[in-house]
Amino acid sequence: MLEVERVAHKLKINTSNADGTKEWRNHLDQTKKYAEQVRAALPDVRVKLERLSDEVSRALERISKKEGLLSKSFQGMTGDYRAHSERLREIQASFQTTSRAVQDMEAELAEVNERLS
Repeated sequence: MLEVERVAHKLKINTSNADGTKEWRNHLDQTKKYAEQVRAALPDVRVKLERLSDEVSRALERISKKEGLLSKSFQGMTGDYRAHSERLREIQASFQTTSRAVQDMEAELAEVNERLS
């Protein structure tokens, strides 16, 4: 009897649990309804998706062909551009060293002029 009294509250049927069962059944019915709608729409959607996939594949092929053509067309120009860029870097480095030398000489000239004064 003591054991029954101790666990009696756990053995009682909860009314909110009964609502949960109804909710679960409603959810199951709704899921079945959606599954049937998906099954009904699947053939038409599959055809449309396959058509779309084919169009995308053709577009990708055209893009890759154009990319290859452009790459071949401008391959010589890219080499020229690299050569010109390297030459520009060399000229800029030379300019910077010359500019520093000019600044040093101007500072030396100013010092000599000051001594002369």
